[in-house]
Amino acid sequence: MPLSRGMPGPWSISPSLVTSGRVYLNIAGSHSPNHNIAMASEYRSRSDFNRLLFKVHIVKALLQPQLPTGHNELPTACIALHDNCLPGSCTYSVTNSVSPQALATLEHLRASPGQLEAVYELMIRDLRGKTISPSPIDSTNKDRLLGHQNYETAYMTYYMMQANLLPVSWKDRAVILLLEGPKPLIYGLFGGHGRPLIHLSDAIELANPIMLSQALTLASLNYSADIHEVLTHPVLEQQHNDPRDPSFIIDRVSFDGRLSGVMKSGPGFRDVDNIFALRVAKDAIIEYVHQLDVRDPDRLVRQLSELSSTMLSATHKPDQPAFDYHLGRLPTLINSIRLLLPDLEDPAHKTILLRGFWLIMLLTYITQLRPVIDPALSHRMLTVDEMETTLATVKQALAGARERWADMDFLRALRSLWELSEAERRRLGTSNEMELYLQTSSELYLRAALKLIDHWEKWTGRGEQGEETLNIRI
Repeated sequence: MPLSRGMPGPWSISPSLVTSGRVYLNIAGSHSPNHNIAMASEYRSRSDFNRLLFKVHIVKALLQPQLPTGHNELPTACIALHDNCLPGSCTYSVTNSVSPQALATLEHLRASPGQLEAVYELMIRDLRGKTISPSPIDSTNKDRLLGHQNYETAYMTYYMMQANLLPVSWKDRAVILLLEGPKPLIYGLFGGHGRPLIHLSDAIELANPIMLSQALTLASLNYSADIHEVLTHPVLEQQHNDPRDPSFIIDRVSFDGRLSGVMKSGPGFRDVDNIFALRVAKDAIIEYVHQLDVRDPDRLVRQLSELSSTMLSATHKPDQPAFDYHLGRLPTLINSIRLLLPDLEDPAHKTILLRGFWLIMLLTYITQLRPVIDPALSHRMLTVDEMETTLATVKQALAGARERWADMDFLRALRSLWELSEAERRRLGTSNEMELYLQTSSELYLRAALKLIDHWEKWTGRGEQGEETLNIRI
């Protein structure tokens, strides 16, 4: 069941118009304040998604070292607008690859068969095929070879076989395989900037066993000894004497001199190892992970969700909206945590998930140069009329798309903000929908989504020359 809850799909793409590496998007409406966005009318069954996912899975590798991200995952900065684009027939060059997560993004937004097929055919050409691993993976060497990316095929084979051998539901298999052994794979979910975590939650949402094996494989390949060390540090076994909420701790992180000068080459999560390499910085990270108040998981998820939304939408310079690519992944990651927590019965395992996400958030904030978080940029309370307009606009944006929205990361961020808003609304429940939106954090997520819709043009924060910058302290 799609979690967009009855909303139409995002794009109207004609497969017959996909030629020479370009996609022609049929776009009705205009770039206007009224957000008159085209509505996709074609729906399909889950079988179309499963079929294309299987085709990718059989012949293409998950890791794609030739691509900027190094992964066969969410495409980035994948569109280039031509000067002669006319309303109703806009032309784009798509340069990055399709992937299980890209297909899942479109599936969440209820794309049509033609949309999935067109994007698949266009992007699949750039992906490298699978390669033979040096040796098989089994129970004797699976922990020893964690992080060895040339064992992708072997890990995939191992997890598919293990999943088939366990006499339980496939969702229970995921929990068992994540938690077994001296080096539980749950810690691998937080490597690769959380790609395995997103992949796993997609597998759960879409009830897809292939994505489950892929997620476990990604967790193995992206395993980080540094992340494992932080999340299993002995100090975490005892409760902090002054546990605090995430926003309080982030304020401390903002001015912590131990973290100054760590990112010498500018922003970008690719240099996250710089933090772990500096002992004083690593000690600071362990301290902040320890201080997080994890006693109430549900409340903590809400706090982390709100902070993720604010980091995405309120870290730019005043009157200069900009959106960081890496901070933009945080709402999706916390939404994944929200979806996975109910499947873990042991409170200790819930704590691992929450601390793991918190660690990613800390590392992301630091690698992106600890921008000023200014709630005034996004926390203005809306009137009833404004809220009604905002709600309608976000719903329309999820149902359709303007030409600039051929970026999967943008679509995923927008969808995650909507899901966080809906989760908050359902949590409290009321017959007066508008009253609930106005009185809860649902409004915060919707305002962040509206800000993306109105102002997003491209991502920043990759450390590229000439890119926009956030509001960084000097």
